[in-house]
Amino acid sequence: MVKSKGEIIAGIAIIFCLFLYPTIAQWTSMPHIMTVAQTMDTSHPEYEGSPEDEDNLLGTVDVVQQVDSMINLHHDLHLTDWKVVWRGSTDTETVTQLEQALQATDSSFTLDKEEQLTHQEHPEQITELKSWEKEVNGTTHKINLINDPQKSHHQTKIIYTWSSSDRVTVMDQAWAEEYVELEQWFQSFIQEPEQFITWHAQSTNAFFRQAIEQNIFGQWMTEWQGYEKQIVTDENFLSQTGYIPTWENRVQMTDDSQFNIQMSARQNTLEDQTFVTIGYPLILQEH
Repeated sequence: MVKSKGEIIAGIAIIFCLFLYPTIAQWTSMPHIMTVAQTMDTSHPEYEGSPEDEDNLLGTVDVVQQVDSMINLHHDLHLTDWKVVWRGSTDTETVTQLEQALQATDSSFTLDKEEQLTHQEHPEQITELKSWEKEVNGTTHKINLINDPQKSHHQTKIIYTWSSSDRVTVMDQAWAEEYVELEQWFQSFIQEPEQFITWHAQSTNAFFRQAIEQNIFGQWMTEWQGYEKQIVTDENFLSQTGYIPTWENRVQMTDDSQFNIQMSARQNTLEDQTFVTIGYPLILQEH
């Protein structure tokens, strides 16, 4: 698939910021579409920082409800899938406990993959990968254990992915209850893991035009009592990041600024389709 100029610029921004800060990507912006991708910073430094009352911040379940409700308000925008990712690193003893839990008969997990990869420059160092998976109620649960001697410093990286199928996209009360159970279970092995949620939705190109002309994503951020910070845009692509002070999860930049919502829209002019991606606190493509 050929990427637009805006996506290329956004990708370069991601690589640059991943070098500066290993878990995030900072994108730049401008408020109106141009035929060539351009950028402008729309930050509001007077709003930076955490709200005074940390106890009143909205947790993930409440944030999901707000995002899901906003998607449902647009009858021509249809949610196609979602993904929740938790990730973190831990010691060998905790990994052993986790593997014992996965091997228990009541876990329903099966060992899907086990690989050993040799580094070309350091053949004596071997990266070990184990992947566990299960299907439950139309959703997929996957746990990757990655032990890379060059990067881990005697720590194993653990990534838990919970994703929907095309048959199950509803994020209702039952979803919320299962989410809480999964989060508590994962936190019993990894304290304060990183967490990312991604929504994918689809519409016609009429939605893309509205997103540009009416600044739909900016309106959503205002509705959530936040504001837009940065935009990347060209004739077929739009990406906006923002900051919602009442949302608990956020990404801290090296310059002390913060954001916790990222939204993009990409139109296919030949097929009259627009693909929308929403990420909290950012769009996570690779784990």
